[in-house]
Amino acid sequence: MAGISLRGARPGHLPDSAAALARLTEWTVGLETDDGPGSTERFPFKEILDHYQTTGRNYASPELVDALHELDRRLSLSARPDHRLILDWLPSTFDQDDGDYDSYLLIRMLERIAALDGESETDAGIDTQMRALLADLLLAESGALAVTPDAHWQRVRTHAVVQALARVAELTPKARELALPEGQFVRTPDRDDPALAGYGRRLAQAVLDTTAETARQAAEVSMLPSTPVHDELMFIRSVQLFELLYRRTYRCLERALTALRSGDLTTAAAELTGAAERVESTPILYRVLTTMSREGFAIIRAHTVGRSAIQSRGYRQIERITAPRPRTAADDKIARVEVPSPTLQEVYRELASTLGEDALAVVAEPMARLDDSWRAMKRTHWGITRKIIKDSPGTGGTAGADYLKATAEIHLFPELRGAGEGTRDQARRPAATDGEHRV
Repeated sequence: MAGISLRGARPGHLPDSAAALARLTEWTVGLETDDGPGSTERFPFKEILDHYQTTGRNYASPELVDALHELDRRLSLSARPDHRLILDWLPSTFDQDDGDYDSYLLIRMLERIAALDGESETDAGIDTQMRALLADLLLAESGALAVTPDAHWQRVRTHAVVQALARVAELTPKARELALPEGQFVRTPDRDDPALAGYGRRLAQAVLDTTAETARQAAEVSMLPSTPVHDELMFIRSVQLFELLYRRTYRCLERALTALRSGDLTTAAAELTGAAERVESTPILYRVLTTMSREGFAIIRAHTVGRSAIQSRGYRQIERITAPRPRTAADDKIARVEVPSPTLQEVYRELASTLGEDALAVVAEPMARLDDSWRAMKRTHWGITRKIIKDSPGTGGTAGADYLKATAEIHLFPELRGAGEGTRDQARRPAATDGEHRV
C-alpha cells in the first residue's frame, strides 16, 4: 500500500549511480572556469536526484556519497556566491548517519531561497516557495495515479493534493502573481473521475510554469527521500510546507510584538490576524497528510531516526514568542531557539495594567483566535498520529501520540485564555479529511 519509487518501478530502469558519478566528475573537473562544465547551471542535479529518488538516500551509492562529501569540502573552501545553492544542498546528500530534522527537509535552503529578494519580499518569497512545493507534489502524485489508475489510495491522495492546490491562495496569500490559463481549471474533477490524473498534471505544470525559476528549482532539488517508498515523497513535501507555514506565522508574530511594544494596537491586531489565518489554513495540508499509510510511515520512521518534528525551529519559535514556557524533558534533546523578549503575552499584560483590558480588545480577539486555531491544529495532528502509530513512542523520545495529546491543550497565551473564548468555535474542531480511513 505504501508504494515503491516510480523511478524504480519503471521497466528496465535501474538506479544508475555510474552515470551520476561520471557527470559529477566531469562537472568537478570544470570548476576552474566560470562558464564551462563547472558552472552552477550545469551541475548534474538531475542525474544525482534520479539515483537518490530511486534508491533513497540511506541506500545511495557509497562512491557517489563520498564524491558529494568531498565536493562539499572543496566548494566550502572557495565559497563562490554562485555555488550557494549547491552548498546548501550538498550536506543532505551525505547526512545518512548524522543528519537532523532540518537536513532531512533541506529547510534552511528553502528558507534562504525564499528570502533572496530581501526582507520586504520574504513573506511573498515563502508563499511562492510553498506554491511551488505543492505543485511539484501534485506532479508526482498525478504521475503515480497515471501509472496505477486503479489504486484507490492513490486516487484519494491525488484528489486531496488537487484540492489543496485549488485552494492554495488560503495558504499563500502573498505569493507573487499567479496567472493560470483562463477556463482550463474551472471545475476540479471528482475523485473517481478518469480525467483526474491528467487534470492534476496540467494544473501542477501550469502553476510551475508561472513560478519564479529559483522557487521552481528549489522544489525540484529539495526532494531527497531516505527510502524508495512513494509515501515518503508526500510526507517530505507536507512537512516542508508546514515548516514554511510556521516560518510565515512566526514572522507575523515578530511584527506583532514590535507593534505592541510601541503601542501600535492596529498593526499588532492585523499581524496577529494574519498569523491566525495562516494556522487556520492548515486543514488543507492535513487532508493530504492523512493519506499516509501505516505501512509507509513505519518504513519511513525506521529510516529517519533522530529526525523528529520535535526539532522544528519554526514551531518552537511560535510557542516561545507568544508566552513564557516552563522547561520540559524534551528541551534537553533539541537545540535552543532564540526569540525576542519579553513575549507577546508579557507585553499585553503590561499594557493592560496601564491602559485597561477594554482598550486592548482589538488585540485580545485575534490573540484568542490564534490560540484557538493553534490548539485545533495540534489536536488534528494528535488525531492523525494516533491512527498511524497508535501507542508507539515518538521518534524524538517522547510518548508519541500521548505526548501530542497533552501538548494539544497547552495554550499559546495561558494567561489570556478567557479572552474571546468561543470566538473561533470552528477552529476548535479537527478538519474532516478525505482518505482518513486509510490511517
